[in-house]
Amino acid sequence: MSQEKKRYVVTYTDDQSGKEALTETLHISAADIEDGLEVMSSDRSINDADVLHFDNLNTSVVSLTDKQKAEMAKKPGVVEIVEDFEMHALELYTSNGDETALFDTSPYTTDQNGPGTIDQQMYMRGYNDGYQAMQSRIRELIQTGEPGAGQEADAQQPPLLQPSPILPRPFPPILLPTQPIPWNINAVKAPGAWKRGIRGDGVKVAILDTGIGPHADLIVSGGASFISGVASFNDDNGHGTHCAGIAGARNNFFGVVGVAPRCQLYAVKVLSSTGSGPFSGIVAGLGWALANKMDVVSMSLGAVMPCQNAPAALVNAINQLMAAGCIVVAAAGNSNGDATPANRFVNVPGSIKGVIAVGATDQNNQIGSFSSRGGACNQVTVSAPGVSINSTFPTPANSYRPLSGTSMACPHVAGAAALLKQRFPGISPATARFRLTSTATDLGFPGNDPTFGAGLINCDLATL
Repeated sequence: MSQEKKRYVVTYTDDQSGKEALTETLHISAADIEDGLEVMSSDRSINDADVLHFDNLNTSVVSLTDKQKAEMAKKPGVVEIVEDFEMHALELYTSNGDETALFDTSPYTTDQNGPGTIDQQMYMRGYNDGYQAMQSRIRELIQTGEPGAGQEADAQQPPLLQPSPILPRPFPPILLPTQPIPWNINAVKAPGAWKRGIRGDGVKVAILDTGIGPHADLIVSGGASFISGVASFNDDNGHGTHCAGIAGARNNFFGVVGVAPRCQLYAVKVLSSTGSGPFSGIVAGLGWALANKMDVVSMSLGAVMPCQNAPAALVNAINQLMAAGCIVVAAAGNSNGDATPANRFVNVPGSIKGVIAVGATDQNNQIGSFSSRGGACNQVTVSAPGVSINSTFPTPANSYRPLSGTSMACPHVAGAAALLKQRFPGISPATARFRLTSTATDLGFPGNDPTFGAGLINCDLATL
């Protein structure tokens, strides 16, 4: 057997069995087993000597030789040993239809001043800059009476400063800029819920992605990074910032607005600047969401594999979250065009039971050609806009960019889940799923189908 070590994710029936299996197989003491969340969320690079365990997830991340793996597999309580593998962001196309790889994100490198300090300062500085710009514009409008953004003066009206022969000269009307509502937000009927005060207030939404960059249209309440050697949850790719804007960009008179503009966004960085990250880091991110009592988890990421092969550690972590009341939403995948028919179905983790798997539609309510289809055990749950979606982007600063993919569809549903959590604070994940599917606008074949699932989500009806 090879003496070369490989990194594995090991799942157990319970934490005690796991720690005993580790100490006996590796001939170490319990003191040598470290807290996985604490270590992986630090700036420390993970190496073969690290033995990490996630309490309450019954999972460890450890490097093993072939001999050690075989010995570990025989230990009581060991459920599964899976070699660590890469999972990927599920955004494949730019606005012109070309496949995309990395973005130039050099201004957004890892925070060198330590986690939890400059990140928050950058987010608030970006938001404050945008707010101050908005206030300056409002002051100009008050002084000049000029029309605001997106408004035009009525040519049939008399001049604003035309004196009345009877009344004193009036003050010019204050024409405030209005928040443009993107087509995709109107498509899911989010403004209907807002009119009734349902905007996601106080609901905690974890975006498991490449992080979230500072942007005037976003406020981030916190987060963590689970990329080895990277302490900052800042976005060095752009994908996570884009998804965050779809879920929760603020209703603030400029840029875009998200489905749940008053939700609390949390940046859980599980994907690197390349848009990919280790499976172990995603399990860790789910563990962080559980420990920090997130209400909704949004995962615009995945891996192509048969649904019955979904790793036990991932299934277990998601089950723990759902048992705690967290609604878990995932992109269905962009693999419909795969040359292998067996790969065209919903990706993991969207195929895991209980997860809301989201397919992508366009402005005409047609399915995106790339959007993965449902199979025997991995169905599409609902659909949401995912073709040419304009949202927040970190480079250049405070910019916006249209992207496509089931990655973009997923945060629409995460935002809808946040609206449900505000409307019905004690709602269970199963009931939330039922409300989303039973109120969706049917598309494609009548009833639930492998392409659209239950259909296009309707935030207004779901929150009645």
